[in-house]
Amino acid sequence: MLYLSFGSVEAYRRAVFVWKWRAAAYFLLLSIISAASAVVATHGTIESFYDTAVEPALKQLANVKIENGRVKTPGGADIEMKTRDGKVFAVATENYVDASKTKGLVFAFEGDRATFYMPDGNETFFTLKGYEQMLGKRGVDALFPPKGLLLWGIAPLACFFMFVLPMNAMFLAIMSVAAFILSRTLYPFLTFAQCMKLSLAALTPSVAVDIVSVLAFGSAAQGFVYALVSGGMVFYILKSFAAEARGGGVSG
Repeated sequence: MLYLSFGSVEAYRRAVFVWKWRAAAYFLLLSIISAASAVVATHGTIESFYDTAVEPALKQLANVKIENGRVKTPGGADIEMKTRDGKVFAVATENYVDASKTKGLVFAFEGDRATFYMPDGNETFFTLKGYEQMLGKRGVDALFPPKGLLLWGIAPLACFFMFVLPMNAMFLAIMSVAAFILSRTLYPFLTFAQCMKLSLAALTPSVAVDIVSVLAFGSAAQGFVYALVSGGMVFYILKSFAAEARGGGVSG
């Protein structure tokens, strides 16, 4: 289906009318392929960022302790961790980071918690209570995983579960609704579940375009590309199903 999805009506027929559990497995496969391409495309950038920014930051964080469930910095002074070009990407402070200063931050050890900032503007945090005993006399740098685990384990899993899987699920849901509405006019024999399987198969060409975009330009394809490519494929397949039905084929 990975290559037959670019126009094989028979392949789409099998996906729509035969697939059951294979639909879920295929969605998982598409998401894994998408995540793998993103990891390959961004690995060098992440590794460079680790070597030039994170590693020096960890040396600074070695002097930051947790006492009574709160951040303790040398002399009580705030510590700013910067990238090679001088931009602050992390902070360690005994107080809380002012909301106006969180833009551009990746993480912060502040007050009684560690906060992580997402690219979409959201943030998540965990309290530091209980970590004092675990760390002992070590600094908070000990909370960070080794470089290899971060690059080959955590980063790929985060990419898969936080970005690729939700994004593909969202596009599949939108395309399934659109396919069902379109099918009422072109080929009204399909159930919503069958339209979902049709949309899943039609998602493959868009994923292929997205992979090329990521590997060639380092950025994902825009949402309208998914709409044009997958939407066009859904329209073509529905028209083909309808033409075959008019020609004497058996629907479903």
